[in-house]
Amino acid sequence: MVNTEHGLPSDFNPQMDKFVEKQFELMKVDANREKITLNLYKDYVSYDEQKEIHKNAPKSDGALNYAMYAMAWHNESQIGQSLDIIGKDEEKNLTEAFKETEEFHWLIKNAHKYGFILHYPENKEDLTNFKFEPWHFRYVGVENANKILKSNLTLE
Repeated sequence: MVNTEHGLPSDFNPQMDKFVEKQFELMKVDANREKITLNLYKDYVSYDEQKEIHKNAPKSDGALNYAMYAMAWHNESQIGQSLDIIGKDEEKNLTEAFKETEEFHWLIKNAHKYGFILHYPENKEDLTNFKFEPWHFRYVGVENANKILKSNLTLE
């Protein structure tokens, strides 16, 4: 668990999980069969890269910010098991408007079958401590993803 309250140890450097990459590729192929194009924007983020992203983050308009701008050691993209997924509509990618895309709707309906959950869902900011990120999916395994989906819970 990595979030605003639980950071990673300073020597943590796992790189991207190869199994998670394979699950995404399988999901991408299956989506493509339904004429849905899923693209990977970003997966694993190193400490140095996250430090730079945080330094250059836009100012937050409140107490919450997007997880992608979290302090280094507090962004789960540093554990190698999460993905930022985008679609063909460049104007909606990496914005809350991504929730209006066919790619997002497909992901919500199907990502759990591959072990992924939407980690920062809308109206759950009080639990996740991050703003809604419709493009950010975390691998938790198929069994856990199904449990989380059915119970309408978050990973937290």
